[in-house]
Amino acid sequence: MHKFYIDPEQLKVELLKIEANIPDNVPVMIHSDILKVGFPCEEFDADAAGKVYETLFLEVFANRSILIPTFCYDYCSTRVFDVHHDLGQVGFLSRHMVKHHAELRSKTPVFNFVILNNQGFSLEPVKEAFGSNSIYEQFFAQKGYIILLGVGILRCTPLMYVESQSDVIYRYEKQFPGKVLSNNKETDVEFSMPVRPLNPDVIEYSDILEIDLLKSGIMKKFTTGFATTLVCPSDEFFNFFESKLKLDAFYPLTDKAKIAAQKFCKTNKRFSIELCG
Repeated sequence: MHKFYIDPEQLKVELLKIEANIPDNVPVMIHSDILKVGFPCEEFDADAAGKVYETLFLEVFANRSILIPTFCYDYCSTRVFDVHHDLGQVGFLSRHMVKHHAELRSKTPVFNFVILNNQGFSLEPVKEAFGSNSIYEQFFAQKGYIILLGVGILRCTPLMYVESQSDVIYRYEKQFPGKVLSNNKETDVEFSMPVRPLNPDVIEYSDILEIDLLKSGIMKKFTTGFATTLVCPSDEFFNFFESKLKLDAFYPLTDKAKIAAQKFCKTNKRFSIELCG
C-alpha cells in the first residue's frame, strides 16, 4: 500500500466541507500538490489517481467551472505550444488532464488550464498572460474561488494577476512570440508575460501575503488528507493584495529581496527588459 494512501471517501467528505463555504455557481481554480494531500490508490498508479481526483472534483464541485492548471513552461524556449500534446508540467494531475481532456484546455501558451464543467470561459489564446480576456481576467470577473490544495501562496498564480493589474515595479513584461498548434491548425501568436530578474536574491517572495490573508479572515484553512488547503474568494484576495501594494510597493518580498529591489529601483525607477534582459 502507498505510504500516503488516503481513502477517496474521506477526501470527498473533506472537499465537501470546502464546497459548503463557496457561493453557488462561481468557478474554482485549484492549484494542488496531490502527493502531499494523499494518494487515493493503494499502489502508485498516477493515471488511476488522476482519475480519482477528477471524479472527486466533478462530484464535489458539480455545478461550477473547475479550472485545473496545465502550465507548460517549455514554450518559453521552443516558442511552440501544442495544445493537445504538450503535457502539463505542474504535477501528475496536470499531465492527466491533458492526456484525457486536451479539448477542454485553454490555448494561451505557458499559463493554460483544463476547465471541467466549463460555464462560459473562452479558451482562445490571448496576447498577455494576465491581460484582457485571459483566463485570469475571466475568473476574477466571475468572483471565482482560489483553492490551494496542499500548497501555499507561492504556488498561487492569481497573485501574478494582481501584480500585473497593479503594474508592480519588481516585474516587467517580456515578449515571447510563437505558434499555437491545435486541431491540425497552426496560429501565430504575440504573447507576453510578466517576468522577474533571474537573480533570486533580488526578487524572492516571502509568505507574508498568506499570513496576512489568514489573519484577516479572508483566507480560510481546511485539513485535507495529509495536508492543509487554503481557500480564498478572488475579489477579496485582489482588493486585499492591491491595497497592500499601494502601501508598500515591495510588500510580498522577503526582507533581503526588498533591500536589493529598493536599491535597484532607487537608481533605475523599476525593473525592465532593457536593464534585466
